[in-house]
Amino acid sequence: MSDVQLREWQDDDLPAIGRLHALSRHHAYADLVDPVALARVSPASQEAVWRSRWTDLRERAGQGRPYVALVAEVDGGPVGFAVAFALDRPDGGSGVELNALHVLPSHHGTGVAQALMDAVVAALRTWDVPTAHLLVLEGNARAEAFYRRTGWVLRGPAGTHDVGGAPVPVLRYELRLR
Repeated sequence: MSDVQLREWQDDDLPAIGRLHALSRHHAYADLVDPVALARVSPASQEAVWRSRWTDLRERAGQGRPYVALVAEVDGGPVGFAVAFALDRPDGGSGVELNALHVLPSHHGTGVAQALMDAVVAALRTWDVPTAHLLVLEGNARAEAFYRRTGWVLRGPAGTHDVGGAPVPVLRYELRLR
């Protein structure tokens, strides 16, 4: 396999990101989400989600709220992606969320996720925020182990996340950036 190459997202990446995200979710969430709900997660539905989020990220960047959106490629094809962005908190403070880090199952254990994580964290460390957080589906043992290995600390339950119309419990992890 060739080395992983990271680059910033482009508009024409959205169909591939939708496919990749749907495949990743089906693989990682098969034992965590109701099968009927998971069947609603399709490449088209995920592309629509990311198209909306991509528009929002660019609008927020125009208001001074940064983001990082990376695609990982191997042999010229997308095999992973990661997105993090600044948040406005109700208390007037700021925060950062690692909103997504997904890798094709065929590239698990190859260093793609680590390369994405390293690049995202390096970018976040340049922002003026002390910590970042992420949410992970409760029971997603592979993802939780990866986050712990990369320095993230479990903070506890954080409500639910909608997957295909089904609420699924999530856990909050945090990483000190400075």
